[in-house]
Amino acid sequence: MARKSTGTARRKNRTAHSDTDRTRLRRFLLLWVPIIVVILAGVYAAALDPANPTGRTMEASVIGRETTAGGQSSAAMFRVRVDNGEETVIFIPERQAPTPPGRVVVEEYTTTLLRKKTYRYLRQTTGQEGSGVQEFMGSRV
Repeated sequence: MARKSTGTARRKNRTAHSDTDRTRLRRFLLLWVPIIVVILAGVYAAALDPANPTGRTMEASVIGRETTAGGQSSAAMFRVRVDNGEETVIFIPERQAPTPPGRVVVEEYTTTLLRKKTYRYLRQTTGQEGSGVQEFMGSRV
């Protein structure tokens, strides 16, 4: 026996189907791709943005040790005031830790994307280094 077609089931028009696919693709490209790109750029900037040295070294005054929320003093973290007026917390090795009125030399670092400034400890200054007086160390004839 041959099957009778009742004519109730029709095929979808091919052009209407492809228009729906184009609309979905366009919506994806215009809405979701920019959101994904912004999220990836934010993750890179927050977590992976490397700090590069600027080549500027400055002197800084040690204000005191940095304390944690529990009240205990961290032996290696010190609060310093850089000569340009900024206050920051830097890591100083315990063996080289200066007394709080001491002076240290720090190097400035900035991140590539956000331009965030940080400072790193280089060395402790001596009494004559910061005075600006230069002495001639040659031999006398």
